[in-house]
Amino acid sequence: MNGNVRYTYANTSLPNYYDDFQGLAGTSRETTYAGNAYAKREAIATDYGVTWQVLKKFSISDQIDYSNVHQPGVANITSLTTVTSTSVPPTINSTTLTTTVINTPINPVTNKPYSTFEGSPTVATPLFDFFGQKFITNNLTAAYDLTDRTTFTLTYHYQEHIIGEGAANTTGYLSGTSGISNIAIYEDGATFGVNVQPANNWHINGSVELLYADNVLTPVAPRELQHYRIHTTYRPRTWATFSGAYNDLERHNNTNNTGTVSVDGPLQHVDHSRIVSLNADLMPNEHYGLDIGYAYSDVYTATNICFLGTASSTTIPGAATPTGTACPSPPPRVPGTPYTFGPAKDFMNAPTQYASVALALSPINKFHANIGYRISSVNGSRFFNDPRDVNGSLVSAYLSPFVNLSYAMRKNLIWKGEYNYFGYGEGGPSGAQYCDPSSTLPTLTMPAPVVPCNTLPNTAMSGPAYGFTAPRNFHANNLTVGVHYEF
Repeated sequence: MNGNVRYTYANTSLPNYYDDFQGLAGTSRETTYAGNAYAKREAIATDYGVTWQVLKKFSISDQIDYSNVHQPGVANITSLTTVTSTSVPPTINSTTLTTTVINTPINPVTNKPYSTFEGSPTVATPLFDFFGQKFITNNLTAAYDLTDRTTFTLTYHYQEHIIGEGAANTTGYLSGTSGISNIAIYEDGATFGVNVQPANNWHINGSVELLYADNVLTPVAPRELQHYRIHTTYRPRTWATFSGAYNDLERHNNTNNTGTVSVDGPLQHVDHSRIVSLNADLMPNEHYGLDIGYAYSDVYTATNICFLGTASSTTIPGAATPTGTACPSPPPRVPGTPYTFGPAKDFMNAPTQYASVALALSPINKFHANIGYRISSVNGSRFFNDPRDVNGSLVSAYLSPFVNLSYAMRKNLIWKGEYNYFGYGEGGPSGAQYCDPSSTLPTLTMPAPVVPCNTLPNTAMSGPAYGFTAPRNFHANNLTVGVHYEF
């Protein structure tokens, strides 16, 4: 058995706050705010683990983790001083300024007892706020050694996650205060793992993890999680090592986060990260060796959204859905306001291939060289809500060949040289496929007019591959020469 307890208490204070604005905002030429703020953080956590060797080949272990954090705080705007200005031109080159200095909770611009900068409390009325999190996690694991070379593990996972946020009471805690947002998330899951050694020079391990949560805090947090992993290493000779790995993380949230109905309907969020890698390390002797690596990764994320289309105040088309439908169904559009298009699937996909090769040479003890080449290439895509936007780095290639040499003139003197080339470039057609050209319609027509973006001017599809800016590519040649001297 083992365990620990941790406790943290911290204070932070803003004894004096001063904010002064000088400019022209309506009738206000100068506005000054003063105030103070205070917050604290209390955290207590404990971990406890126990392992029971039931049989020689069978054991049970349990790990319990508890964490509880409170962060109460209060902000207070104590004074507001406003200097107002009125321009009365009795002559061409003169003005009359009427100055009024006010120390009152009333804002003279809005005539309301509120300060005018975002996030501040009512003047002369303290604003209490609170954020807290509590985690209770339990992992119960059974391990069985089938043979000396094969081990199975099965873990049951449970987590209780409570989040509290909102306006706290005068003590800074959540007891009986209205307006508090308490979010409870309960998570259950299991992990099955296998560790196998088919031969002395061959090792394999892998796992499958499945989790489910009944709620989430943010749209990109998963309610369903699947994680698949396998790794193997094979050494047919002492000088040769081959390895490979596969890692697949799948996450889904097919409902509304925190139980709140979205105007877009269910979020239908999905994302995955899939990686395959292979590597060979060959070192037959001290005179030469070869290292080769390849990896492929596919990162993808998508969530239902609505997005704004064209406003009548501009002549540049707006991105649109293929059908031009709107989400939610709006009333007739006010001239000058944007369209709201959807539902659409906001997504990003970044399939990436990476390869490297390096050759180590040492024909004599005094001379050493490394020659290699690295390249990373991305051929991705994403959702566009701006018809002038481009994929950018989602369609790009980065390559870097290199050479480094060293020669020992004598025991304590070594000459070194290194060359690196760095090259990066973006390209390929990109941009929104469908556009809404109706920038002057007084009302929103259902369905909105939609045309291919490449038929309109001022869109990425009708411009060069890199968009209407300078091409985003560069290259660099770096040469370094040095000497190492020991004395």
